[in-house]
Amino acid sequence: MTELGAVSNPAIIASLIAAAVTTIGIAAVWAFRDWATRSDALLSAFAAGILLASALVHVIPESNALNPQAPLYVLLGFVALFVLNKTAGHHHPSDQVLPPRAIIAPFLGIAFHSFVDGMVYATAFSVDFVMGVSAASGLIIHEFSEGLVLFVLVRSAGASPSVSFVLAFLGAALTTPLGATSSLYAIQSLTPEHLGILLGLSGGALLYVSTVHLTERFVRAKGFLPLGGFAAGIAVAFVMLSSHGHHDDHGHAGHAETGHEDHP
Repeated sequence: MTELGAVSNPAIIASLIAAAVTTIGIAAVWAFRDWATRSDALLSAFAAGILLASALVHVIPESNALNPQAPLYVLLGFVALFVLNKTAGHHHPSDQVLPPRAIIAPFLGIAFHSFVDGMVYATAFSVDFVMGVSAASGLIIHEFSEGLVLFVLVRSAGASPSVSFVLAFLGAALTTPLGATSSLYAIQSLTPEHLGILLGLSGGALLYVSTVHLTERFVRAKGFLPLGGFAAGIAVAFVMLSSHGHHDDHGHAGHAETGHEDHP
């Protein structure tokens, strides 16, 4: 793959958009903390709806079509993200003053989480463009919250706004295109069975993000607006996926007959 081809790859483009959205989230909480905090629940609910529908309707069934052992990797992907977030102490924004060492684990956790998001972009787009779009849409929206959380955590440890911005950008924004780029080259040589494994891991990760990681942000929110955002996210995902549903049977046949050659 040429350098120009890599830059124009949809997974790379999606990861760059995600990095931009994360940066906007960081800037928003710096300049308008009250508004950004209020919007977090609604954005998280909308993103959770998109990711849940994408994982259950498209990503996981596609992984099963490529590899019969995919459900095991779906479970592994879910458990891996669960352990990562619990071990890293994925905190929520608060006004509590934290010692500097207290932010090391969540910083590394968010950085690796965002790196994995980039890997999901590369995996999903390598199988199917619409699958990539549906998965990336929810992940990109939830990146807004990742930047917000990390900025507030670093600020709560006593760092200046400018230092907090830089660290949040490095940990939550830059890591996503790094994950997509590093995965893109490795994926080119994978067999359909190996791609099914990666897709299963991605499906498990999407399930975790949508049912645990994001729901923690909106499930206790007052009113029905977050519930409406969740339903709207599911509806948007279904529109994207159903408009492409007639292609799935042909796509599965193409994987079986030609391997990964249909996805340069």
